[in-house]
Order: sequence, then structure tokens, then C-alpha cells
Amino acid sequence: MEEGFKAELESVDQAMSTYRDDSELIAFNEAPLDEWQPLSNELIDVLAISQSVAEASHGAFDITVGDLVNLWSFGPGARPETVPSDDALSEELAQVGIDALEIDTQNMQARRTRDVFVDLSGVAKGHGTDRVAAYLEQQGLEHYLVNIGGELIARGLRDEEEQTPWQIGIEVPEDVQQRAQHIIPLESMSVATSGDYRNYFEVNGQRFSHTIDPRTGRPVTHQLASVSVFHPPMPGQMPGRRRYWWLASRRRCNWPLRITLKCFCSCVMASSGAALLARNLLIILGKRWLMSWALNNDEPQRPTVPPQTARRPLTHQ
Repeated sequence: MEEGFKAELESVDQAMSTYRDDSELIAFNEAPLDEWQPLSNELIDVLAISQSVAEASHGAFDITVGDLVNLWSFGPGARPETVPSDDALSEELAQVGIDALEIDTQNMQARRTRDVFVDLSGVAKGHGTDRVAAYLEQQGLEHYLVNIGGELIARGLRDEEEQTPWQIGIEVPEDVQQRAQHIIPLESMSVATSGDYRNYFEVNGQRFSHTIDPRTGRPVTHQLASVSVFHPPMPGQMPGRRRYWWLASRRRCNWPLRITLKCFCSCVMASSGAALLARNLLIILGKRWLMSWALNNDEPQRPTVPPQTARRPLTHQ
């Protein structure tokens, strides 16, 4: 079984990594412009989902942002941790836009119409989590937890005999040490967290995080440090279901916001869907919105299951 899920992860890495020269995605990024490239079903599916979310989020999530990510020192292209010039940013930002990517799902092919670098870092880990979970289901497992770099899926129970649920820890959004501030029991739930408190650099006391807003070409600057998205796992369950986001600010906001959320795309699967939403929320929601919400909601709604203490929580970043 171990070899099986390792093979699933290798397949995702081979298709979508920007850190290996032999990946299918790198070959696509290096292909001539305006020429259709045959792609694997897996890569086409993730490109199509990403395109749908980019359109639904009005550009807050955009996989053509890769050259900007590299320019800010957060991609595979190693460069000094310095703030790019306005001219360099303007030049790269002019190329960004999901309209530069055309996808033909019928014939399983795609092409770039501008010189953009497609980067699937915001969704690939979630897709890999989905793939491993699907493999475990095929092997007949009913109780498991899959966690790949903070994108996870929990099914069934940790201990079926004692009816003990899986537990995860939501980290305190700080870079000093890894510690959980909330322990959340999970059963048949997918979770993804996106934050700016691990991967960043500072220049003259100003922090620049790896979360790049494709609409400005710059890292986000608001006080929202972390977003966790919880939702049911199956595509058919997603539209209109009740789920919540966990918002954590560096100053005063730290609570779950429970809402009714319509998914951007009904075909987005479990963890990959949560990952996309977490990244979008981290970009879209800013300090002003959070403070306004706090002033009008003196008693934020808490989870139905209160946080618990655990000796060895599974920390989640």
C-alpha cells in the first residue's frame, strides 16, 4: 500500500512541479506560444479547475503569476531577497492573466497565448491529497487521515473501537515556534490552511510574504495572517453546504466565521477545493474588512465542538 500512495504522489509531482526540470508543467511553460500542447488528463483537470476559480475570484487566484512569484524570490528561480523595482513588476504584471491560457478539455490540450509562467503551487498539494485519499478508498480503507503540507482529508475515526475522532491543530500564526492554538476533531472533512507567517523575508522592517496578489503583483499587506477552510469532501456535497473559515489576524481577530458558502466550481474536489478557497480568502480579505466584521459581531460564533487540549497535536500550517 505504501508503494501505491507514493506512486500517486510521484505522478502529481511529475505532472505539476515547478522544481523539477522534467515535469510536464515545465515542458508546457517552455513550449512555443500559441501552439497547442497535448497534456495528461490530470494536468488538464487541474488547469481547468484553476481557470474556473481565477474567473470566479476576479483574478485573486491566478496560476499565470509564476514569473511574479519568482521575481519576489519565492519560486524555483533562486534570486536575492530584495524588493523588485517598479519597472520590473510592471513588466511582469502586464503578462499576468488567466486569458493567456487556453484549455481544450475535449481534446486534452492547452496553450499559452502570452509568455506567462504557469504555477500550480496553490492547488497541486491539495490535488495530491485528493489522489492519495482516492487510492486509500480504492484499497478499502474507511478510516484514515492524509496530510500533505497542510492540505488534509480525514475520513472515519482515529480509533473505531473507542469512537475517537481524528484531531488536528490550527497553528498560532507566528514564526517563533510551531504550536497549536486550537485542537479540532474531524470526521469526513477536508481542511486547508494558507498563511503568510512561514515563508517571507523582511527589508527595512517591512515583511514581504509569499502570498502574491496577482492583481497588484505584490505580496498582500493586510493584517490577516492565516485562513483555514473546512468543508465536506465529496464534490456532490459542496454547493450551498454549511462550512466555516477560521480567520487569524496578528492583532485582535481569531475566530471561526461560520457562513453559507457556494463553491466556485462544483467539480473541485476535497482538499484541492479547500486549498483554493484558503488562498483566495487570504488575498481578498483585508484588515479593514476584518475590523468591520469584528465591530458588528461582538460574540463570534464558535465551533460546535469546543477546542480541546492534546499532548501531541498534529500541527497544521
